Amino acid sequence: MQDIKKYPHFIPDKPMGLDCFEGHSQEYLAHSICDYMRQMDAKTDGDAKPEEKAYSNMPRIIGVEGSWGSGKSNVVHMIGQELVGDGYYTFTYDAWGHQEDLQRRSILETLTGKLINDNILQGKVTIQMRNGKERTDTWTNQLSLLLSNKTTTIKHSIPLLSSAAVWGICLVAAFAVLSIISGILLDKVTCFPVWAAIVMDIAPIIVGALLAIGFRIKDGNWDRTLKLISQREDDTIDEEYTSNEEPSVAEFKNWMQAVSQYLGDTKKKKYKKLIIVFDNMDRLPSEKVMQLWSSIYTFFAGGEFENIWTIIPYDYKHLCEAIYGDGDGHEDSENAERIKQFIRKTFPLTYHVPKPVITDYQKLFYTYFEQAFGPDVHDKEHISKVFMHLEDNPNPRTVIRFVNELVAMSLQWREDKYRLQNQALFILKKNFLFHEDDHLETRLLSDELFDKIAPFYPDREKVRTELCQYAFGLKDENLANEIPLRNELKRRVVAGESIADYVANPNFLPVLEKVLDDTDQAILDNTVESMASLDAAELTKEAEETIRKKWDYLANMKAESKYDSHEYDENLTKIIKHATHIRVIKMARAFANAMQQIKVIDGADYYHAQNKLQMALHEAEVKFNDADWYKPIICAPEIFVQYVSEAKEQYIHYGLTANVKALNEYLLNGAISGNGIVATVIDYIKDDKNYNLTDLEKGLSKAINEDSIQQNINVAAYIHRVLDKEEGILKVRFKAETVSAYLNGNPAPWAVKLPKGLEDVIAMSLADGEDVDELDDSMLPRICDCMGRYIEYTEVLQNLGEPGSAFRKLNLYCIENQKGEMLDTYYAAYHLQEIQAALGLDISLLLKQFNQWPSIKWGDINKDNEYVNDVKNYVHQSFFRAYLDYPGDFSNSVIELGVATLKLQESGFLVKQGTSQSNYRPAAVLNIDDYWRTFVTTYLGTDYLKDAGKLITDEAITLLRWLYERNEVKDPELLDAILERADEATLKTHLHNLMNQHLFKTDITKDKFLYFGKLLPSLSADMDANTARGLIQHFIKPIYKDTDCAAIIVAYKDFYIAIMRYDTDIAASIAKEMAGMEDYASVKDVLNDMIPKEEKEKEEKEKE
Repeated sequence: MQDIKKYPHFIPDKPMGLDCFEGHSQEYLAHSICDYMRQMDAKTDGDAKPEEKAYSNMPRIIGVEGSWGSGKSNVVHMIGQELVGDGYYTFTYDAWGHQEDLQRRSILETLTGKLINDNILQGKVTIQMRNGKERTDTWTNQLSLLLSNKTTTIKHSIPLLSSAAVWGICLVAAFAVLSIISGILLDKVTCFPVWAAIVMDIAPIIVGALLAIGFRIKDGNWDRTLKLISQREDDTIDEEYTSNEEPSVAEFKNWMQAVSQYLGDTKKKKYKKLIIVFDNMDRLPSEKVMQLWSSIYTFFAGGEFENIWTIIPYDYKHLCEAIYGDGDGHEDSENAERIKQFIRKTFPLTYHVPKPVITDYQKLFYTYFEQAFGPDVHDKEHISKVFMHLEDNPNPRTVIRFVNELVAMSLQWREDKYRLQNQALFILKKNFLFHEDDHLETRLLSDELFDKIAPFYPDREKVRTELCQYAFGLKDENLANEIPLRNELKRRVVAGESIADYVANPNFLPVLEKVLDDTDQAILDNTVESMASLDAAELTKEAEETIRKKWDYLANMKAESKYDSHEYDENLTKIIKHATHIRVIKMARAFANAMQQIKVIDGADYYHAQNKLQMALHEAEVKFNDADWYKPIICAPEIFVQYVSEAKEQYIHYGLTANVKALNEYLLNGAISGNGIVATVIDYIKDDKNYNLTDLEKGLSKAINEDSIQQNINVAAYIHRVLDKEEGILKVRFKAETVSAYLNGNPAPWAVKLPKGLEDVIAMSLADGEDVDELDDSMLPRICDCMGRYIEYTEVLQNLGEPGSAFRKLNLYCIENQKGEMLDTYYAAYHLQEIQAALGLDISLLLKQFNQWPSIKWGDINKDNEYVNDVKNYVHQSFFRAYLDYPGDFSNSVIELGVATLKLQESGFLVKQGTSQSNYRPAAVLNIDDYWRTFVTTYLGTDYLKDAGKLITDEAITLLRWLYERNEVKDPELLDAILERADEATLKTHLHNLMNQHLFKTDITKDKFLYFGKLLPSLSADMDANTARGLIQHFIKPIYKDTDCAAIIVAYKDFYIAIMRYDTDIAASIAKEMAGMEDYASVKDVLNDMIPKEEKEKEEKEKE
């Protein structure tokens, strides 16, 4: 410990003329300025050369520029110390201390007074006065005269008339007027009596006499009577005008010139030069800076005073703000150059006080610190580093101020346990602790307290405790450690703010428990808000258990809360999430009961309050049984309607109900008046056995029958449909005129809002055959759901409507979404092509739609059946493939009608030979029915028509006969399709006949062989030799060299080889050639066997 009698002590905060910086930058600067001043003055002395005396008019004004606290005043002080031995006297004018004085007067008074007191100015002096005359007197008397008030008084008197004078003037005027009038009357009016004229003349005299007597009685003298007679007044008002002036510009210059000359008159004087320093200008308000700067420039920038120097320390930034600043401490960049020019014009020479390097500041800090605390304080280096980290731009002044504050604090907290480094931190953080927006407790507890300097304070909690002692002035460490946390937690809890930031504090839980113990109903909600903030904090298991107990405590308190309206308390949700289930259930039941105790005036509010509680419980997975929570509460029907419209299906849960009779009456009135909410409520209660709505249904039916509802019929229409339990088309509905009036009278409201029941009105309009334009697409599902009670689906299909109309949109919607009831499938089948063309839909959609209905019953299938006779209009040729691709009851029944009709056809129904005129000659033609051709090619081979049978096979035989006779393949696709599934017996019979009659004796052509070559093998090779020889000669030989025909022979080799073996003599030559062909390579060996042995040997010899 330092000797407390010597240390610590305060250090002066004023210039001492000492350069404490390691580089001695200020000392060097001061010496440079002194050299400059000596050189300038040497050139103006009496011994100077003539050319040097030209410098006598050089401005003797020097600027010393530096930021606030940079040491400008200290540099000036060093200048004075160095030049005092050379006859320079330094006078410092404290601009800050004289800011309220008149500037010129203050400068002259302080300067001259100081010079006289220091015996610099002695004897008498002659000075030219304001009036141009010279006056000689002592300096003291001259100063008194110069500074004396000069008052000019102008006196002006204004007469004041009294009441007596006014009366006198009025009486004289009255006498004159009455005399003139009486004279005129005597001259003009012959009968005017003389006595009347006399009375008129003496009347003013009588009044004057009476006034004189009155004044005498009132005043006790005749003064006012005399004024009445003379009409004069002696009273006046004097006005004085006074002017006080400070020394003029001329007087100031004359005085300063006299001082300069006096100093230069004799060499015997100790001081020959005067240095005037205008210090502390950077502390002045901006407007004062500009005023003083203007005066200095006026008097000293011209260089008139040979023996007077002016030094002005200034802060460039402050000067910029004073001249062109924006009021917010920011320099106007556009005027920056103008400011520099202003400075250059003022100062012929400006010196800048350099900013020392960091080591300089450290040396400076150590110097001041040791002056205050001595050299042996071991915290010095620690405190210095902390200071440098927290002070962004330190300067000598800030160091001195800090050290003095630290001295004061160390004197207040003297005990050894209070560390000087902690006191230093407290001082450096004062602004952070006491002058920021947050509360003191918040700052003390935040980690921001140790920003930038955390490594210097490893035991931060201990330091924080000591800082708390300083902040609250407490000696008790425990109390100081607890108070900020307790106060901060209490403040935050009361305000409902987060407390999660303080979880890491070791005293958090015990302090929080104490704070929560003081909770009452007034701050309960905010307390819950604060507690909920702990969700984001990391807590130990032990801490979580402690917190949960406090949540239970809050839940118990919340169970006792009082409520006066049906509004859910959101803090219940927070408590439900955190408290134990047993406490939560108790609290929830209390809230539910409280809501039931409040008179229900808004059903929606009641529902939301109760339902939000349930939602919170379910979300928190609280298992509870609320069977006895909600007692039945009978309310007015209008409140019940509000309740159901909000609660929807859950209305049965919360106990609110209504009288059934009153409810029926209210709902009926609402339906008749068009109350849309009533329609919504009906959706939920219509099946509830507790509410018999028979009276509503009957009353509504009666009103509709009587056509007593003319406005907003949509509500009544909807409710009537919903309550009607019968199936099919409604027996009671609104008249067409009423429906049309609703839709066409003023469509804007329903067209925009699309109210419930509008779908019923539109469906009724469609049922009446009236289409609706500009139908909103969102209405289509609703219309589809109800149209079956007003119009059959078939009727909708019968009215396909125009593009954009309700009928058109409804048809499209029903088909695309497979909606609709009561369809006449006969109509659908017959008009399928028309519907598809009009709606522009893919046939697949139509078939999927119609396949929902049962199969069509076509009746007994015979030639007299109307559907059979009109089959082409029921089984549409263009949809044959679609019927097959999209099977279903509808598609199947349509195909079955076609197949049944086909089976009733007679021979030639498909292919029939006829004649036509060609070049005036009959020509044979083969006619193929396109409808049945498409039908056969589509369905033959399917489950609907598995084989051709004799009927269709005969049609193929007709095609084969035409081929053989005309050598022309007519419709190969149809022929191939039938032959693939032809009746075997029928086809073989035809082939036997053809073979026996033509094929074995007439040469075949390629086109014929391409068909018959494939068909003939079906007869097998079991035949007589004569027929076989004929086939070799006329069926095989003509075509065996053709590649396509060769492929058929190879494909059916067993048949054709067997025939050729019937007569190898005839077949040998053919077989020989075939064996040499590439097309028969696969049967070459078999063919070679048919060649005679001798012929083979002969062929080999020829080759040799």
